[in-house]
This record gives sequence, C-alpha cells and structure tokens, in this order.
Amino acid sequence: MSTTIPGIEAIALVGSRNQRLYLNARVAYQEKQDVNRIRNEMLRLEYAAHCALDVVEERSQTRSANGEVTSSGVSFLGLVLTLEDLAIYALVTSTKLRILLLLTPGEFKVRDLDCITILRAVHTCYLSHIGNPFHALPSPRTGIPHMHLGQSNAQLEIKSDLFDKRIRAIGGW
Repeated sequence: MSTTIPGIEAIALVGSRNQRLYLNARVAYQEKQDVNRIRNEMLRLEYAAHCALDVVEERSQTRSANGEVTSSGVSFLGLVLTLEDLAIYALVTSTKLRILLLLTPGEFKVRDLDCITILRAVHTCYLSHIGNPFHALPSPRTGIPHMHLGQSNAQLEIKSDLFDKRIRAIGGW
C-alpha cells in the first residue's frame, strides 16, 4: 500500500483585475511529456484557479466587512475550493493580488501553517520581483503599468527566469 503525499501542482498569481500575472505548474517540468498534454493540463489548472477566484472574492469581501485582515494587510483565506484532484488555498494581499496554491490532495492532512509558509514565500518572491527598479509598477487608477497602457493581459504576465527559478524552488519542481 503506497501512501500519497500532497504535492504542489501549481502556483498562480492573479492581479486585482482578475488578469493572470503568473501560472507555473509541475507538469511543465516533467520529462518526456507530450506538448498537447502539457497545454491541456496548464489550461485545466488555469481554469481551476479562475474557479477559485469567485470563492476568494466572496470570502475577501466578508473578511473586509468583519475587519479580519492582519496588520500587514495580507489575508490568508485557507482552503477555498476543492475539485476532483485539486485543493486550492489562497492568500490576498492589501493590493488585491491573489496568490493561489494548487495542491494534489494526499492521504495526509495539509496544515494551514504549511500553506501560509509557502504562500508567503511566493509573496516574498513577487515583492522582490516588483522591487526591481526597472519593473513597471501599476498605475493607482487603472491597475495597469504605466509603460503597458493599451497592451493585452498576456503582455502583463511575469516573464522572468529568476522569478521562475525561485518559484520552482518553492514548488520543489
């Protein structure tokens, strides 16, 4: 009898206007995979992340009404959605950045403390990425970086080898 340990399937960052900023998954780094299978799996994971956003939005509105936000402005929402083979945990920052952790459930229970640690590590990676002086910060009114006004959401995604490397280290891929 083999025991299955929960594993990080994907990590997603979604902006304040529900635009995908980043999505990285374990399947992209597995060897000898069919390209179509990788695309389908990434699409499935993106769909799962966007399904979780409805629950995240609902929970973050009730938390803000109750005033349950930590002093740093970061709110851990816990398990927000379970699908067939995914458990999705979420963290919402004060700038409405949503960080989603997609796990494959196993026989062992996932502790909230472990999820908080992983999500905060991803948030720290994101902060160091936007701390780059050459990174375009979003405009307070539009939420779109100044140099990217008029560009599509696909062009706003994080495309950094260093950021990918740090996320891969967090995900254990």
